[in-house]
Amino acid sequence: MAHEITVFIPDKVWRQKEFYDKLPAYGVKYYIDGENIEGKKLLDKMYIMPDDEKLEYFKLIIFDSPSFRHMGINTRHLTMSDIKLALGL
Repeated sequence: MAHEITVFIPDKVWRQKEFYDKLPAYGVKYYIDGENIEGKKLLDKMYIMPDDEKLEYFKLIIFDSPSFRHMGINTRHLTMSDIKLALGL
């Protein structure tokens, strides 16, 4: 059974190790905008955005599947070098 839950995660929570211990094992999709925006406004806006518009709006869209040890990254804003630098590669 699959569930789609959309939540806004503030930066200070994002940086806590305990946050990662609570992530679903089979996958999470992150929409990263890199700006300080009111969470409720952003979530309301996301519901009406088509996928193509999300790629324009968000700096990164990441699908992370910890149980399969794979991550997919979509972006129209960063180069491969930018992504490798952010991942420490």
